[in-house]
Formats: sequence, C-alpha cells, structure tokens
Amino acid sequence: MMSKRIKYYISKFKYDTFPQFLLDILKALHIWIDPFYIFREGTEFAPSELKSRKIDEINIGFAKREHLPLFLHFTDRPALRKKLNERFDNGDICLAAWEDGKIIGFTWADLKEFSFKTYRFPLQENEAYLYDAYTSPEYRGKRIADYLRYQLYLVLAEQGRNTLYSMTMRFNPPALRFKRYLGAPVVDSGILFNVFGLLKFGTSAHPDKLRAPVPRR
Repeated sequence: MMSKRIKYYISKFKYDTFPQFLLDILKALHIWIDPFYIFREGTEFAPSELKSRKIDEINIGFAKREHLPLFLHFTDRPALRKKLNERFDNGDICLAAWEDGKIIGFTWADLKEFSFKTYRFPLQENEAYLYDAYTSPEYRGKRIADYLRYQLYLVLAEQGRNTLYSMTMRFNPPALRFKRYLGAPVVDSGILFNVFGLLKFGTSAHPDKLRAPVPRR
C-alpha cells in the first residue's frame, strides 16, 4: 500500500504543476483547497479531425461491474473498489479503451447529477456530467483520451444527451490541454475548501449559467 502511495505522488510530481503538487501535499494533511473550472463539452465544440479519427489497435466498449478488477492494477492512481461499486450502483456509465483484453483508458459519465463536491445540481434528461478521464501511463501521448472522449459524446448523443459538462482543476496542465484540444469552453469557475473534514465550504452550482448559450468563437 505504501509503495503504491509513493508511486502515486511521484507520478503527480511528474505530471502536475508545482502549485497542484503542493495542493496534493496539503490534501495528505487533510487540508483541501481546490480551485476549478467548469467546461461545456460535446461534438459541437470538438475539432473536425476527431470526427474521422480511428485507432485500429484498440477497441472501444463499455466497462461494467464484472470488469471492476481491471481498474485496480493501475500503479499511478489509487482505486477503491467501494467507490467504483458506488458509481455502478448510481447508474454511471464508463466507456473504456481496450487492448488484448485489458483496459488501457476510460472516461465516466454521471447521468443523474453534476456531482463535484459543493458544486452539485440534478441533471436534465439532455445533460450529463463527464468525469475521471484516464489513460494508462504507457499509452499516453497517443491521443487515446481524445478519441475515447469523442466516442462518449456519440454514445450520449444517441441517448439525447448533447449538453455535457465537466470539471478540471486550475493547476492541472495535462487536463487543461485535454479540454483545450476538445474545444471545450469554460462556462464557470470556483473553489472549494475542506479543513480536516470539519470545515467545508466553496462555490455552489450555477446551473442557469451553465445552460446559457455558449458564444461561438
């Protein structure tokens, strides 16, 4: 367990900015300071090249509860079986990239609630909250995350869900570059504080603001 935690922080130091790394150290001390952006996503914002891209060596398909053990072997992130079960219990969907029978990347969608800490509100039937986009380290740099996310847009569009939201921490350059490539505009921002689990406060949700038309660039 300790070796996994050490590998996790080494990975965080490698991929995150110094401010984000400091915030993660504070989290280890049970002091959470989380500035964040809220994005709108979807096919309407995505670059045209994503519409025709195909990655032949991987398959795209849903990950289900029976695939849960495949989420637990990633060394650079903690994976809690209980948390994953709660996602499936909630009806969240997970679209995964597969190679040789193993999951190499995934992205999740909550169809019921925008469920980020204090920034929460019930979703309408045409909405979804996208979260936890991940690619295994040895497959990064191949734009698998972009391709997988676009495929999730298509899956949700088939369900009539074309208004998609996501959240990204302000000091997470890889995630911000991911959203920038997807063409996702920022529609809100906020910050959350949590001190020792006793004092919790932060930005509340602004669903009307998120649902307003997004100006074309």
